[in-house]
Formats: sequence, structure tokens, C-alpha cells
Amino acid sequence: MSKLVYRLKTLFDSYDLSTVTGQQALEISKTQLGRYLSGFYVPSLKNAIKICDYFDCSLDYLLGIDEEKNRFGNFEEPNFEIFSKRFLQILSEHNLSIYQVAKKLEINRNNWTYWNKKKTLPTLETIYKLAKEFEVSAEFLIGRTKIKKGSL
Repeated sequence: MSKLVYRLKTLFDSYDLSTVTGQQALEISKTQLGRYLSGFYVPSLKNAIKICDYFDCSLDYLLGIDEEKNRFGNFEEPNFEIFSKRFLQILSEHNLSIYQVAKKLEINRNNWTYWNKKKTLPTLETIYKLAKEFEVSAEFLIGRTKIKKGSL
């Protein structure tokens, strides 16, 4: 996820934002923002989306999946039901089980049960791994766009 740190720093530099100004604009604590910028922590999905919305870029750009910063149109809120449906559809298209994907991507297979029970989305790291593995947009996976892959 080193590309995320690079992109985040680049965005801050291009907007001439300090950590203090960015913290106020993004409503993320200065400490958390500092940890993201130093690479000690990966933002939560919620905070990553705040960052993307502020800088008007896609999650795919921030994560380094897509080279195009600009996005077209407005994104929807992340949606568990759409993620669940799309994830199962991708598994079916690739003729894979949850167990096989979990093993290959080093993701705890019990996470799927947790996501279903709690109706939550995976972590940003997991979304990144899934998007890269299946060559789909992270925004598509979490239900923010209908564009499956490629530049948004």
C-alpha cells in the first residue's frame, strides 16, 4: 500500500495543504492523518472515501489501481449488499470458492461470515487485494460505481 502514501502526499502537495489544514478539511484527527501520510496506518474505508471526495479522485486512484486521478460523475455511498452481490458474482465467474480466494489472498475466510452477519464492508486492504486480483475497480466492488474496471 506504499502507492497510497505516495498518492496521498502528492494530493496534499498539489493542493498545498498542511497536515493541520488537511485535518480540518477532512475531519480526520491530525494524529491519524499523520499516520496515514507516514505509512504507519492505512486509512479506514470511511476515511479513504473522505479523502477521495475531498480531492475529487477515485478510490482506485488513491490506492494506485488506476493512474487517472479524475473521476466522472458522483459516486454513491459504499453499499454492503452490492459488495456482497458483486463479490459472489466474481467468485462465480472465476469458478472459485470463498476458501480459495481467502487462501490465495491471505484473508481470513471467516471474514466473509463477519461481513454478512454485521453487514459491513471489508477493510481497505482487503478491497485493494480483491480489486487487484480480479482486475476490477475498487469503486465497483463497494458499490460506488457501475463501472467494472478501467479508468473512471
